[in-house]
Amino acid sequence: MAYVVEGTSYMGRPPTYNEYLREVLPAVHEPTGTNGLIDIDFLPTEMIAHIMQYLTVSDRKDAALVCKKWYQASMAPQIQKNMVISVKSSVTKPRPFTALKNRQDFHLSLSDVDGSSNSVELLGVCDRSLSPKLLTLSLKGTRISPDTLVSILKKCSNLTSLDISCCNQLILAESLANIPNLRLKKISLVSCKDLTDAGVVTLCTSQPTIEELDISSNSQLTAISVKHVANKLKGIRSLNITKIKLQSSEAKILNEITSCSKLVLNACLLQLWVKSEADSAFSSWSSALQSLDMSYCSGLSNQVVVSMCQRLTNLQQLDLSSCYRIDDVSLREISKCLISLTKLSVAWCKHITDMGLIGVYHEGFAHTCAKECRCGREKDFAYFEYTPPVKDIAPRVVIPTVGDINAALQHFGAEGRFPLWRMNKLRSLDLSVCGKISDASVIDAIDFPELTELNLAMCSRLTDKSVIAIASHNGLLEKVNLSQCHQITDQSVAALLAGCRRIVHLNISGCPLITDLTIDCIIKHRIHLKSLDVSMCNISLEALERLEQLSPSLQTIHKRYTAAASTTQDAFLI
Repeated sequence: MAYVVEGTSYMGRPPTYNEYLREVLPAVHEPTGTNGLIDIDFLPTEMIAHIMQYLTVSDRKDAALVCKKWYQASMAPQIQKNMVISVKSSVTKPRPFTALKNRQDFHLSLSDVDGSSNSVELLGVCDRSLSPKLLTLSLKGTRISPDTLVSILKKCSNLTSLDISCCNQLILAESLANIPNLRLKKISLVSCKDLTDAGVVTLCTSQPTIEELDISSNSQLTAISVKHVANKLKGIRSLNITKIKLQSSEAKILNEITSCSKLVLNACLLQLWVKSEADSAFSSWSSALQSLDMSYCSGLSNQVVVSMCQRLTNLQQLDLSSCYRIDDVSLREISKCLISLTKLSVAWCKHITDMGLIGVYHEGFAHTCAKECRCGREKDFAYFEYTPPVKDIAPRVVIPTVGDINAALQHFGAEGRFPLWRMNKLRSLDLSVCGKISDASVIDAIDFPELTELNLAMCSRLTDKSVIAIASHNGLLEKVNLSQCHQITDQSVAALLAGCRRIVHLNISGCPLITDLTIDCIIKHRIHLKSLDVSMCNISLEALERLEQLSPSLQTIHKRYTAAASTTQDAFLI
């Protein structure tokens, strides 16, 4: 066989790398040294920068120290665009911090900034030399005066992202209103206790270009802030208003949010959401919304979820964790309408049963929130307020039997059944604390070709049959949580490790039937685990020591209340 490169033939062998360079690339320098190697300095800086994109951060750091040209290549924008420089004022001196002015546009995160002389000097350097080159700036949790912030931001001509979460001394209205040339696209104001509705109004007025806004966990904010965000920020794409509680009469302002592709309403709707108002909101969201988080919204009912599924058919991520009112009716509708979902969480939805997973429901097992039901939080009181149990009420059996499931399957027929596996693009599934599901549904329902994350923690009715079926149907799993699944044994974990060779995070804590055989199986299959939790398992110290020695990729291992924990505490391998 003859190898030909640019007219030159190499009989019987491929050309060497240096021979290839001589023929394909224009040689500026002659080969130097007795071994005939080509001087790599003839490569343009852009090509070196392109090669460095395929290196890890540590290797790229070492390569940047080779010579000045390689250092310049490592500073290329395409390499630095996702690199954040984190600086702690308590340990960083101003002089090396000044060297950052040689960089091109970059991202900076300052922490531990207080009134000390070192912090003041660092802020002075940032103000004088670094501000024009900043693309993003994070001052999360720092104690910085509004005047200092304004002085820095006035010189940040290229700044697009600002994080001043937990900065309780800031007065937002005074800080941002005096910076006319600032055009932010992303701002985070999480847990700023001094932030009020007036501050949000000023923010929306002075920064109409904002596309991503996080004002979660601010106790003083009300529906007024949400209304101004919807009216003023017409181009907003991501909005997080977690824990801004909306009364049932105020929920209609959500209708005015029309441009968001990501919306987080965590713990916003604690009162029952009227279906007619929900329908109007879902209709206004339908064109753009792709990610919706309504976890801890106990005001959601089955009717509202059904309406949501019928209108928001473009959803890709949905979180309904701890929405206590929903049951099999909602899960069936999700499987029917939202077949493009890549992430689904219904954790702590305790009324979901096997019927929901296989795509049917039975009216006799529908959950109703009576006065004695603790999940009906129609009043805005503390989360952990004690509700005394009601006596003289016979407990109603809510776990369907095999006969009930067969009757429901016969009632709906093949065309009326919408099992969970219809969402074949699903990559993340959280069914934790859905304690009523069992082998009857999991064996067939959890079958997704692209699934990488699965959480079945505290699903105590599951046995080895379910785990073995999951291992055979979902070969791309990388993160699995089987915590407190008391009935699983070494046999099912061995099948999981053999069928899912990509697992890097495994949690089997609280499974007393797990023994040293599982550790031997991890070593045998050479699973490249990064984290492992075997707390409260029947595993010896010798087995864990052997795993630590033979698994160099293992970074963290939790072993509380195991046989090994009698002599050592939790182990964190760095």
